[in-house]
Amino acid sequence: MKAYVLAIAGMAILTAVVTLVMPRKKFSGTIGGILKLCMILTLVGPILGFIRQDPTEFSSADSIFTQDGAYINNSYALAVERELKSRYGVTVRAEVSLAAAGGETGGASVKIYIDNFGMNAEEEHINIITQIAETVGKLLETDDVEVYDGTR
Repeated sequence: MKAYVLAIAGMAILTAVVTLVMPRKKFSGTIGGILKLCMILTLVGPILGFIRQDPTEFSSADSIFTQDGAYINNSYALAVERELKSRYGVTVRAEVSLAAAGGETGGASVKIYIDNFGMNAEEEHINIITQIAETVGKLLETDDVEVYDGTR
């Protein structure tokens, strides 16, 4: 909406400036008519876009949820990766699949693949894997957390 108002204001200012600068000769009527036509098209543009819109687009809520769900899952995965990097110093890849009911975390399924344990000794790997599973389970309020050692 803001862009629409700015486009109308810009067109009105352009019309005023051109009208003031334009000499009063034989092309003034033609140029003034073209500017008026541009102004009308700017005003009517959104209405034409609405009319041309595909009517089946409004009934595709499932595809919109699928796209939004993938974005939300990816956002959670990135947040989990950053949190585990800051807490444990490990590099991980996370796959998060939230519940279909509006993206609530109660039904989340999480898979964590540890790519690099950082400075942690090999004896600590099992302990870190357990801590990661508990931490992610608490963060996303789920028991369905699987952690894999991707370094082997």
